[in-house]
Amino acid sequence: MFSIQYRVGPYGFMYNHDSNEEHKGNWGLLDQQMALKWVQEFGGEFGGDINEVTIGGCSAGGASIWWHLNMPSSWPYFHRAITTGIGVSGSNNGTAAIEVNRMYNNYVGEQLGCEDIACLRTKTPEELNPLFIAAPTMFYLPGQFHDAMYAPIVDGVLTSKTNLESLYAGEIRPNTPISWNYNRDDVWNLLTGEFANSVVRVEELADTLDELTALQTSSGFEIPSDYTDQMFRYVYGEDFYSTYIESVFSCPNGENGEIVDCKPAMNAFSNARSWSCNTQYGLSGAPLTDPNIGPIYPMELQDEDCVADENGDNTRVCHCHDKSVVFGNKKIYDGLSQKERDYRIASREYWGQFIREGTFPNGLLGEMKNIKQLNGMLNLLDEDGIVHGHAYEQECIALNALGDEIGHMTMYQNGYYHTYDQGKL
Repeated sequence: MFSIQYRVGPYGFMYNHDSNEEHKGNWGLLDQQMALKWVQEFGGEFGGDINEVTIGGCSAGGASIWWHLNMPSSWPYFHRAITTGIGVSGSNNGTAAIEVNRMYNNYVGEQLGCEDIACLRTKTPEELNPLFIAAPTMFYLPGQFHDAMYAPIVDGVLTSKTNLESLYAGEIRPNTPISWNYNRDDVWNLLTGEFANSVVRVEELADTLDELTALQTSSGFEIPSDYTDQMFRYVYGEDFYSTYIESVFSCPNGENGEIVDCKPAMNAFSNARSWSCNTQYGLSGAPLTDPNIGPIYPMELQDEDCVADENGDNTRVCHCHDKSVVFGNKKIYDGLSQKERDYRIASREYWGQFIREGTFPNGLLGEMKNIKQLNGMLNLLDEDGIVHGHAYEQECIALNALGDEIGHMTMYQNGYYHTYDQGKL
């Protein structure tokens, strides 16, 4: 097994608009691609089979795997793929766009008196880093419910589409076994500290930070009612909110006006839109019918590992927990129950076979089916094994119906803001 390092943030994904070179950005992806080339050249020296390469990653690493599936120039260097802790997003729509990256660059340059990246390269990290952190917060990105960021860019060179667009169109590496995995509550711990930033990014709520902060303190809730409802109303408009969002994701004040905890509602919305339903939508296009795509095995992990209740029992399945299951990182030791021991051993056997052969055994955990066998369902996994069922079913129905109105790519790539899209400003 090889583990790689690559440039991240602006050092990996700032776009040099003034360059005459073929590659003007996406250095982080090119770093990864160079590592894949290195494995092809030298992997055999370590006893590996360079004709049986499986790539895998979690969170940003999982998103990178989807980019390589989307980038024809990477296709010669791997044969199977595992993604964990992530869905197939459009890279937050705006952050995948060259012009949004230009806004970031211009902001940083203006603060330092630089007109181009050549000038920025003369500055120290101490000068650059605070501005790099601040730059994405200077601009409103429609539908953005977490911090914007420097990320891979659709540059027309490495790729001409976002990952979601390529997946839906079937323009990914052909005949490639893919194990797509995520956690039922992937976004839960990622919401920590982010909600206030999300609220004030909505223009109509920009002046409410002090009020929200005071309410967070007095209520003890990080996401108090009814701020999620206000956000949804402004982002999607009252008509779309009441028709599609309210019945599934609403979190109003209590019957007597008391403040309630809306983190579960925000968790459901964010997981549905940016992890599960968006990817299920992408899989419902060409991958479902094209015999040259996949096989693709979708799995939602339901093995609860975090957020203990008053009895000490875990209630959530947090970010990248699937990584420990898929890559065999859950330790096996004396004191485990027989059921838990068998589950951990079986998980290693299942994904071990996938890494070696691109298939899953039909063993203790049950049958891991691919999307062409599942009829819109997913493989739902916990200690009791695999069940074939729907994930975020009602949430996906609501979001797909809204997508019928505003466009599914717009819906799932965070590209809609009612105030602007409906010409209100």
